[in-house]
Amino acid sequence: MLEKVVVEGINECIDNVENFLKLLPEKGMKKAAAEALVVIGREIMVIAPERTGEMKRNLQGDVKTYGTMFSTYAVEGWVGFTGLMAARAMWLEYGHRIVAFGKEVGFAKPKPFMRPAMINAAPFAFEAFGSSLMESIAAGGPNIGLEVKLGATMDFPDAPYLPPAPESESV
Repeated sequence: MLEKVVVEGINECIDNVENFLKLLPEKGMKKAAAEALVVIGREIMVIAPERTGEMKRNLQGDVKTYGTMFSTYAVEGWVGFTGLMAARAMWLEYGHRIVAFGKEVGFAKPKPFMRPAMINAAPFAFEAFGSSLMESIAAGGPNIGLEVKLGATMDFPDAPYLPPAPESESV
């Protein structure tokens, strides 16, 4: 006869799993997006023009997470240039008019490097994103704040001994 079964920590376990599901997009996906952007940034560094090196020194990026009405969190990231370097990158990428003393004197042909870098790096960036996200999920608690503490005890002092069930023979 079963006297009592005590399971402790179920509420804490449920709270931790809910916390994990909230933190995974915020922290795990942010880290994964950053890993993907590093891959893309490295490819841009390889392909970017290097006349003075100023453009490569100004490569930047950022990753942000935010809540949306459709999902708990969305992750948004970018890698590229800002300010004057963004204008120079755009002129190189798409070409531009050459103007001297208010008159158009020519056209500089496009020398794309951002788009080819994105195309070259895309499969590796997706792989980096997936690997990083899987690492965050596998590492679970320590990386994003999940600690599962669940203990169970069973106490049945007067229970009769039950022999194991016989194995069924396969035909």
